[in-house]
Amino acid sequence: MRHLNKIIFINSANIPYAEVLLDGNVHFAGTQGVGKSTVLRALLFFYNADKMRIGIQSGQKSFEEFYFCHSNSYIVYEVKTEHSAYSIVVFRSQGKAVYHFIDAPYKKEWFVNDGGRVDSDWISIRNRIGKVDITPKIETYELYRNIIFGNTHDKNHRFDKFALVESSKYQNIPRSIQNVFLNSKLDADFVKNTIIQSMSDNENTIRLSDYRHLVSDFEREFDEIDCWYRKDSNGEIVVRTKAEKVINTYKLLIAIDHEITQTWHQLNYSVNLSREQIPILEDCISNLEDELRKIHEKIENTQQEYEKEHDKLIYKIAQEDGKLAEIRRKQKEYNDIDIKGIIELDSQETKFYNELKQKENILHALQEQYKDVTEKYKAIRDALNMEMKSFDLSQKEEIQRYRDNIQTKRENFRIKCDKRKKEIENAYYEWLTKSDERLAELQEECNRKDKKISELQYWHPMKQDTDACIDSLSNLKDKEKELRSELIVIESELKLMRQKAEKELDDIEKYYSKRRDEIQSELQQTRDSLSEVENILSRWKGSLYEWLSDNKPGWEENIGKVVDEQRVLYAQGLSPSLTNNGNMFGVSINLNAIELHHRTPDEYRDLQKKYQEDIIAKKKEINDFELKYIKEKETVTKSYNNKLSDLQKRETELEVELEYLPQKIKDKNTILRTLLQKEEEMIAGEQEKRKSAYNEARMNLERENTSRKNQKAAHDKDMRTVDNEYNSFIKELQKSFDIFKDRQKEEHEKREKEFLNQERHIEQQERDELRGFGADTNTIDECKKNIDIIQDILSKITEQRHYVIEYRKDEKELFSKEAEFREEKHRLETHKSQVRQLYDDKRKRYKEKADEKNSLLNENKSRLDLINDGLKQYEQFYKIENMLPESLLQDDRRANTNDSCANLVVQMRGVLNKKRQKQDELKRVTNAFNSHFGVNNTFHFIVPQYDEDYMKFAANLLDFIENDKIEIYRTRVSELYNTILRSVSREVGLLMNFSAEIKNTINEVNKDFQRSNFAGVIRSIELRAEESSDKMMLLLKSIRDFTEENDMSIGELNLFSGDDRDKVNDKVVDFLKRFIKQLQKEPSRTELSLSDTFRLQFRIQENDNNTGWVERINNVGSDGTDILVKAMVNIMLINVFKRKAARKNGDFIVHCMMDEIGKLHPNNVRGILQFANMRNIYLINSSPMGYNADIYKYNYLLTKDSKSQTHIKRLVTINE
Repeated sequence: MRHLNKIIFINSANIPYAEVLLDGNVHFAGTQGVGKSTVLRALLFFYNADKMRIGIQSGQKSFEEFYFCHSNSYIVYEVKTEHSAYSIVVFRSQGKAVYHFIDAPYKKEWFVNDGGRVDSDWISIRNRIGKVDITPKIETYELYRNIIFGNTHDKNHRFDKFALVESSKYQNIPRSIQNVFLNSKLDADFVKNTIIQSMSDNENTIRLSDYRHLVSDFEREFDEIDCWYRKDSNGEIVVRTKAEKVINTYKLLIAIDHEITQTWHQLNYSVNLSREQIPILEDCISNLEDELRKIHEKIENTQQEYEKEHDKLIYKIAQEDGKLAEIRRKQKEYNDIDIKGIIELDSQETKFYNELKQKENILHALQEQYKDVTEKYKAIRDALNMEMKSFDLSQKEEIQRYRDNIQTKRENFRIKCDKRKKEIENAYYEWLTKSDERLAELQEECNRKDKKISELQYWHPMKQDTDACIDSLSNLKDKEKELRSELIVIESELKLMRQKAEKELDDIEKYYSKRRDEIQSELQQTRDSLSEVENILSRWKGSLYEWLSDNKPGWEENIGKVVDEQRVLYAQGLSPSLTNNGNMFGVSINLNAIELHHRTPDEYRDLQKKYQEDIIAKKKEINDFELKYIKEKETVTKSYNNKLSDLQKRETELEVELEYLPQKIKDKNTILRTLLQKEEEMIAGEQEKRKSAYNEARMNLERENTSRKNQKAAHDKDMRTVDNEYNSFIKELQKSFDIFKDRQKEEHEKREKEFLNQERHIEQQERDELRGFGADTNTIDECKKNIDIIQDILSKITEQRHYVIEYRKDEKELFSKEAEFREEKHRLETHKSQVRQLYDDKRKRYKEKADEKNSLLNENKSRLDLINDGLKQYEQFYKIENMLPESLLQDDRRANTNDSCANLVVQMRGVLNKKRQKQDELKRVTNAFNSHFGVNNTFHFIVPQYDEDYMKFAANLLDFIENDKIEIYRTRVSELYNTILRSVSREVGLLMNFSAEIKNTINEVNKDFQRSNFAGVIRSIELRAEESSDKMMLLLKSIRDFTEENDMSIGELNLFSGDDRDKVNDKVVDFLKRFIKQLQKEPSRTELSLSDTFRLQFRIQENDNNTGWVERINNVGSDGTDILVKAMVNIMLINVFKRKAARKNGDFIVHCMMDEIGKLHPNNVRGILQFANMRNIYLINSSPMGYNADIYKYNYLLTKDSKSQTHIKRLVTINE
């Protein structure tokens, strides 16, 4: 038998060189730390190739660092085969352990030269090995293990010769060897898995991960489907109500989309028309502006000519006004000094001179006889008069000078006042001229405003909109008729196409239903055959077949050919026994009704496997068949759906349009009424506005007239102010002159008084003297008095003569021409009025023409502005706001309309805003509807992200409702969970079918111990299988039992049968929910295996100590006892693995390393060696001292030298 024959250390683990033979039991002796465990770990590494599980503790050097610390460090394993041996070289490459397999027995000279030096160059070593098969570098532990245990699946079979055994289920062999060495805990799970894996190469599991995926959504799916039938306290099915809201909003959005498209086509027409009108309007505006410019030039020229003539006339009128004012002023001055009295007095100057001369002659005559006296006194008086005259002359000259000065001041002030008055006059007349123009304009404005009020009776501001609205109403009514006709045609086509689709789908359903029944029948036949085979295999233990195999070698060639396998070979209770009476080839049995033919258990297992594979294949065929069925139905459905889609879409559009058309007509009538009402309001508003404008114009006119009056009053006041200032100034001058004259008069009176006194004194002397001479003095005095009076009057006439001269001059130059001046002024004013009238007439004609052109210009500009504003709004709307979908932007179709571009943009914005509102509403009602369903819901209702997603969602929901797809899902989900229940039931049944074989295997292990035990402290080791306490397993068993009990009811399962749901349905739902909850409690659990179907327990009898039934071997007795028990169980398990693995190419030998053998009693050591060897297992032990050397084939002593290097020395072998 193949086995590991030798291990060689070369510069490895502080061992310079050592060869250890392993073809029997081996014992290593040595003190602590000498390297015993090091050797055992290297041996374990041969089997498990797992550096993390060979007992190296944390903090110690790694496997590579410790065992391959030099470039020429090697471990070599030599494996004995049936005819020769091969070697395995382990060394370090790029920091990790790698392998070469060499098809030759080990030779030291491969690695160590004649000088004792170990070579590190692999090429040199390769050359020394010679021409033998050496594998490439094996760099992974997994590949190494697969080579050793024959699991490489190498098509070229290159590695087959290096295999100890060929098995894909070898993993538990190195694991158990590892457990023995590491003294790992030994529990039921490990043993259970060991037993199960020893039974079959097939994995006998229920994949919970598959069911987790299938049933994880059950509760959600159940609730999501059930909510379509579940009523609330008001008897309302909430989800259907919400679905209806989604569909209604969707239909409204379809109508809005249609309205958007229609408005867009109208907008295309309006934009195109607007762009065509722009150059026409611009040319018209340009021409009108030229005409207006020429009219304004004419108005300006006319105004300039008028202003020139007007200014000229104003100047002349002002001149005449100045003359008349001068006349009035001077007349007033002359009246103030009583010019008529002065003139009258001046005209009597000759009279007074004659009277003076007469009086002087009388006086002369009276004094002539007294000449001497009179001449004497005359000379005195003449001298006195001369003095007085000289004084008077001086005073007169002074007064004249003062008068001249006053006259100069007066004239200067008069000139100044005249200048001011002229300025006032000019300013006034200039303002008056402008006022005349304003007055004319205001009068014209009043006339125009009044005319505007009259024009309102012909004004219809909303005519274009109302006409368009009336046209739209007519179009809507026509459209309603067209849509109804089209809908009738569409419905007819849909009905015909649906009938064809239903017929074709019905044909497919009939064909597939028939074929499905055939396949299901074939599957059931295979299941029945499988059940029969599994029933036979379950009866193998304790059958005649088992007894013959154990007690009658070669029975197959005789008895096997003549007995019935089911009724005899696999029958139990036949009580077979060996006899010598020759019955049935020396076997005595009950031969009642025996038929011929039999199969071996392996053949039945193969047949079982075949049936299982056939079932899997048949299930795949069913799945493929169902997929094909679904695909063919989907193909047909898709084919018709593609044809129906456009028709259904158009049908929906027509129905939606027809549904909302009455409302549109109603809305349009409302709009028409609103427009008419708005027109009335606009006319009323405009009338009020125009009346207000007319009243304002009238008020402006009145204000202008009032302003003219006020301005005239201000002008007159300013003129009076100047006159008053002048008069005040004259008065002041006169007052000053009067004061001066009074002073002069006082002085004159004073001198005159003195003169008179002197004169009276002289006269008195003269009178006395004349009286003395007898003269009449009284008559002389009277005469003198009269002469003095006349002289005073003549003096006054002389003083006032300059007034008379001035008056005569003014009378000639001014007063006599007053009528002429007035007539000239009147003529000038009349001419001014004529010039003004002519100017007003011209200006009015030009103004009316300009207004006409300006009105037309404004109208065209307004139209152009409206068009440009509409296009601007369109550009803003089209390019900047980016509110339209790309599909619409590519649509350049047009629809005739009377609406303006701006109105259509506003309308488009309105309908788009309405769409946004309805989209928001659709999102809201969709999200409310979706709140009943998860993200990954049963019906594949998506969670919409964008607007188009919501529309698609609503369209699909409409299709879902109209085609009652909820019923399809109800049926499908019921069928799915029916299938799941049956699948769970079947798989649990399949697992439970292994129960008998598991029990047989456990019995075999127990018998193996009984047959091959050794006399020691361990009296017995027993295993047993108890019912599983696993909650998942118990639940699935309950499901299996329930399904089998209610097979017929579940066959017609309807989980959503409403208020009449029966107990079976309730129980099914309950089981499924419990299954889900249990899966949720164990989220990481992926499968149920055979190990979950039962609990494995141990019972150990150590001397008088019985552990009872436990699931873990621990604290059975002393440490040595625990080690012994674990080793024995592991050895038995290894034996099971070996037997399993050796089925193909025979048994082989393995090693178990026990590092704590010193804890065992010597008798137990001998017994465990025997226990293992009987099962082709060699034990390799170590202890500090080399006791019991006689029971080992090889004994080695490990020591360390002064350099801490370990040396392994073989001792004398006692037990060869």
